[in-house]
Amino acid sequence: AMLSCLLRAKAWAEEHLPGLNSSKEDCESKAAEADAKAIECDNDQTLFESTTCQYMVAQEDACAEQSLCRALAVSHNQTLTKVNSRSTLWTIAKRGDCLVKRIVEAHHRNLSQTDLDQCLHTPVNTTHLLIRYPANMPTARSVDELCPEIGDMRRPGDAEWETLEYAGLSHLEEVVPCATTST
Repeated sequence: AMLSCLLRAKAWAEEHLPGLNSSKEDCESKAAEADAKAIECDNDQTLFESTTCQYMVAQEDACAEQSLCRALAVSHNQTLTKVNSRSTLWTIAKRGDCLVKRIVEAHHRNLSQTDLDQCLHTPVNTTHLLIRYPANMPTARSVDELCPEIGDMRRPGDAEWETLEYAGLSHLEEVVPCATTST
């Protein structure tokens, strides 16, 4: 009975062993393909996340540069306002000085309307009050329009970003957050 059982087992093994070996090879091949695909997906995920972080850093740098430029433009505009104000005050002071001199002269001679008009309408040199700036200084308004609001942009490491970018995807590696820099 034992011999008969072993002969049946041998016959079954001879009949089914080629199929089992083929199935095993197919399984090993598909497992290797899946492993290769997983590595490719992991590399793509890493590249996607690091590229997104680089983009975010570039956006932040551009915005910081534009904010600085805007601050310089605002300062430039404020300085121009002060220059104009001081030029006006200088002109008023010079004309007032002229009128005071005419009042002193009035003790010695009669003044005419021309004497007064000369004080009120003679051009006053204010070039010493001017400040020279490089050509093409941006205006505060045009710089402000260039700088986007990036504070609401999501990035790797934010829960919202992972939900938006990877919704419904499984078998992901852990998301690597963007490195933070202190400015």
